[in-house]
Amino acid sequence: MAENTDFNRGADVGGKGTWAPLKTCMMLMGIFLVEAFAVTGLFVFLSPDSASASDKKAVAAAMAEKDVEIPVVKDKFANSLSGRTYLYDTEVVISSRNKHKEDVKKLLGEREAHIRADIAEIFRAAEPVHLHETTLATIRRQIQSRLSHHLGNSDENESYILEVIIPKCTKYRVDI
Repeated sequence: MAENTDFNRGADVGGKGTWAPLKTCMMLMGIFLVEAFAVTGLFVFLSPDSASASDKKAVAAAMAEKDVEIPVVKDKFANSLSGRTYLYDTEVVISSRNKHKEDVKKLLGEREAHIRADIAEIFRAAEPVHLHETTLATIRRQIQSRLSHHLGNSDENESYILEVIIPKCTKYRVDI
């Protein structure tokens, strides 16, 4: 009659008792924790270093080859070849490699007056049709030629100037 009591209803026939589901859960949690540590360890040990020496050299080389814009002149230049005098509020910028940036700035500082006078001469002698070009290609080509003469080439015999950019060239009539 002791077998029919409520006290023994939770007992299993195999004798494991009520601890069996809890033990299974604890074993599964242990397996999952071991698996998580193993996966994390693999990621940590197999991942590449964030900044190896070769990567740093590659980044430095890429930065040296990157193009930078260097301001050359921001001034007003006159032209009167059309019979009327016009004043051109102009800004000239050059594109150069980042590795040449300091050399170019130094050379521009040393030859600032010569460069400003050459650009003023280009504008004074420019045909009106050249000043009406949408891209100012003729003016840009002439400025690049004069700047190349003043700046020269780098030690690797590479031109300092990649491109001449004229972001601003506003025309004002002054002889009314």
